Amino acid sequence: MYSTMRKSILVAAAIAAGQVATVDAQADVAMRCGSVLCGRTTYDGSRVTIYLNLAENRTFTHYNFKTNPGDQIELGPEGIYSFDAEAEHTGTYSAQICSRGSGGFRSVCSGWTRFSWNSFR
Repeated sequence: MYSTMRKSILVAAAIAAGQVATVDAQADVAMRCGSVLCGRTTYDGSRVTIYLNLAENRTFTHYNFKTNPGDQIELGPEGIYSFDAEAEHTGTYSAQICSRGSGGFRSVCSGWTRFSWNSFR
């Protein structure tokens, strides 16, 4: 996420300076936000990479994540998931933010937010 943010800042600075900015040769699904979190995907010709981050400032310990259909997994606070994908496919994924419970209590999580991904170039 840091390198993507840094790249965006560098591109914006180049445009502001009147320079021609180049964009990586990969498909990019623009950031979409639900009520609590945001998702963005890229496709580099062989892998789809999903980047999650918060739409608002909240304290949390992890993301619950699942592709649809798919098993639920836990992602750390970096919120990055990647998988092999053939070109010209689409799908969805869902995520929620959670704060891990202590003392044997269950985690407290937001509602699920559903996003789309694609592997078009």
